[in-house]
Amino acid sequence: MNVKNDFANDAIELQSFLAENQTTPQPVLRDYARAALFARQRRNSQAIALYQKVAQSAPQAPLADDASLRQQRCRRILDASRKQSQGMNNF
Repeated sequence: MNVKNDFANDAIELQSFLAENQTTPQPVLRDYARAALFARQRRNSQAIALYQKVAQSAPQAPLADDASLRQQRCRRILDASRKQSQGMNNF
């Protein structure tokens, strides 16, 4: 694992994302970033709500599609964890 390349790839990805979304309003970008943070923290319910807000607030923005995809990913993770919890309760 080459940590320097990982940081470089992350930086390039962020730079590309910001360039793509230059015209997106700041509050929408802020909500998207907070949703991504919640997703990383496995606070999926909160992430889902913010991703939905982003997609509805700026449907024409390039990040609206990303927000919808990430929202669905969080939903799948949340559903899987709920099913796992139910299975443990039945055991």
